[in-house]
Amino acid sequence: MTNDFWNARPVLITGISGFLGAWLARTLVDRKAQVVGLDQDPAGALALHPDLEEQVTVVPGNVCSVDDVARALDQSGARTCFHLAGQSIIDPNGRSPLTTFETNVAGTWATLEAVRRAGDRIEGTVVASSNHVYGEHADSPFDEEFPLHGTNPYAASKVCADAVSRCFAATYQLPVVVARNTNTYGGADPHDSHIVTASILSILRGRAPQIFSDGTPVKSYLYVKDTISGYLTLGQHASRDDVRGRAFNLCTDAPISVLDLVWTIIRAAGVDNLEPDVHGSSGQPAEKEFLSNKRAKAVLGWVPEYSVEDGIRETFGWYQARHQ
Repeated sequence: MTNDFWNARPVLITGISGFLGAWLARTLVDRKAQVVGLDQDPAGALALHPDLEEQVTVVPGNVCSVDDVARALDQSGARTCFHLAGQSIIDPNGRSPLTTFETNVAGTWATLEAVRRAGDRIEGTVVASSNHVYGEHADSPFDEEFPLHGTNPYAASKVCADAVSRCFAATYQLPVVVARNTNTYGGADPHDSHIVTASILSILRGRAPQIFSDGTPVKSYLYVKDTISGYLTLGQHASRDDVRGRAFNLCTDAPISVLDLVWTIIRAAGVDNLEPDVHGSSGQPAEKEFLSNKRAKAVLGWVPEYSVEDGIRETFGWYQARHQ
């Protein structure tokens, strides 16, 4: 994929002030795209990227309003839309299910209805889904044909949004594609409770990284630059017959345990006086969350470029450079 596709291309990003929205905006600006965002938060993570706020236009609006999204599409003249807006806090206890469902489900159908009304001008729409749609399975890795078993409010809302996206593609022949990306980490993450960010900040403060399990859960962690490259690849090829209306996993080739991940962060920091503080107890079946990226490789030619070690090293460097 070359930069030429995005050069001078008008793009709309819903949820531009989120972690992934800001990174996507940063990358598109670097590729000379004309970036407009729709968001209720005028800054958010955009402020964590130097000079980015001055290089994008943010249209205030509610992603659950078809009129607000349509206005942003018209104002941007967008030819590609990335729908990243959503409730990203995973609350397994479901303390705020209505907000989660409204934002993630109604926000998706409102965005896609605005795209439908815009007609042929929109050449590709990428909807950000999640690895959480798969829920629990006895076998792994999960490929895109696995049933979507996500049952907590966040996961269920993403299952619904995923289905709505594929429905609009099939019913209206819209060039819509779904990105089911795995756990993403990187610099400029405003959620300092995430395992990578929290561990790095603890180390920079001279404290032991905390693990609130026995360290055995195995998951896939994808560096943010690889997630964004996956989004851009999908956006470029969304209108292809073998891409439109399909879901694609964006993930690494192999998962890693939480304990090994934290040790990787400690090694990247170059410290020898700290070790993980493990709070959980063993005895429960080890959690395993592992996706397959074979479809993305075969159909799109997308592969993650960063190993966990390289991604963690860059991420640590980002935080270290800004640590006071």
